[in-house]
This record gives sequence, C-alpha cells and structure tokens, in this order.
Amino acid sequence: MKESSSSEESSDMDDLDETSDGSDQDVAVKLLKKAKDKTTEVLEGDEELPASGVLSLPFMVRGMKRRKDAADEEAELALEEY
Repeated sequence: MKESSSSEESSDMDDLDETSDGSDQDVAVKLLKKAKDKTTEVLEGDEELPASGVLSLPFMVRGMKRRKDAADEEAELALEEY
C-alpha cells in the first residue's frame, strides 16, 4: 500500500502544479474536494483483520474495531464541517 500512496502523492503534486495558474481560492477548493473524495474512499474501504497472531485475539479485534469506528465518526464529522 505504501507504493501506491507514493504514486498518488506525486500525481497530487502534479495536479497542484497544473492548477497553479488559478487563484489561491480555486486551488484550495480543488484540494478540499480531493481530500473529501479520498476520505470518503477510505471510509468505504474495508480492511481485513488478521486471522492469526496477537491482533486476532478477541480483545484486540474489539479494540481495533472501536478505534476504527471512532476514526470513521471523526472523518464523517470533518466531511460535514467542510
């Protein structure tokens, strides 16, 4: 996943360079829209939980689920706010 994120970051920088001709407000609006789109994409994605090891223990699964739910809720609030 690291490899794809680095390529996404470089394409984001290319997009910003292309939009540098516009006003600062246009750039900010486009950046905010991209952030919203990526946040929505992450919220819709579903990560697989490990089937073995320490992270597969019931209390770890509950803790990870609780953290993910809290992060999802915070992201939803951020999307609504902006």
